[in-house]
Amino acid sequence: MEKKNNDNNITVFMYHYVRKIKESKFPFIKGIEFNIFLKQLDFIKDNFNIITPFDITAYLNCQRKLPNNSCMLTFDDGFKDNVDFVLPELLKRKMTGLFFPNAKACLNNDLLDVHAAHLILSSYNNDKLLLDQLFKLCIDQGINSKNILLWKKITLNKVYKYDSAERVLIKRMFQYLIPLKERTNIINQILKKKIGISAKDLAKNFYLNLENLKYLLDSGMFIGSHGYNHNWLGQLSYEQQKNEINESLKFLKKIGVPLKDWVMCYPYGDYNNDTIKILEDFKCGYAFIDSGGTTILNKKNRYHLNRYDIKDFKFKNF
Repeated sequence: MEKKNNDNNITVFMYHYVRKIKESKFPFIKGIEFNIFLKQLDFIKDNFNIITPFDITAYLNCQRKLPNNSCMLTFDDGFKDNVDFVLPELLKRKMTGLFFPNAKACLNNDLLDVHAAHLILSSYNNDKLLLDQLFKLCIDQGINSKNILLWKKITLNKVYKYDSAERVLIKRMFQYLIPLKERTNIINQILKKKIGISAKDLAKNFYLNLENLKYLLDSGMFIGSHGYNHNWLGQLSYEQQKNEINESLKFLKKIGVPLKDWVMCYPYGDYNNDTIKILEDFKCGYAFIDSGGTTILNKKNRYHLNRYDIKDFKFKNF
């Protein structure tokens, strides 16, 4: 591959699910198959120089240059996949990763709505059928049909990069469109009917626990903040955002993460000017968004750093 000579251009990869998907209870979930992950790691090791969060901090503070073709691996949401599949392979290749677990999910065994949506979607083979069922459950929960019509109007007549319009609407309904109380009821109804298990029981073996997280740190890995409740930060008030980030820092401190120049990853890539002000006040080193492309490091954009979704990167030969 072509070598980069500008040391402030680095490549940051973003992973979510990494597992033996076809052998799992959710064989249609969207993620990276373990055997493909191994090939990706070998390619990355052969073609990039892996750097750590400390290297980026030092570069931004004009204390260190970075090698050509610098690369960082990031893993979002704190899935058990991180210790079952990811960590052993990183250690085997003497590579490091930066992990962004969600505090509430890991501390309380709470299945996040976004992940409930993934699991439910992976259990259906027909998005339109699921969407129709969701509409019916919303009506049963007392949600006004005018709201549903508005959701359809805003979402269903567009073309999206990764998903069908129906799937995008399903995800948004689970994430924020359906009010929290009704959303919880609907999620539990579908999980019990379709999968035969409650959200709480599902979450127990779905997320990393405190012991797992401390093991990641002891193994030479790095952990940053991914919020406390995994909220869309840009939709919260200033005080709500401040509390969300502060609680996530308490979580990092609890598992032993140093808070000097700590790293943020915005849930859903969502933030606003209030978020930036709060990060500055809390002495955040830098923050990642989830739009694709090369990461360009400088102090002006330290709270807007790009990452490649691993699905968007073109690996050679596989």
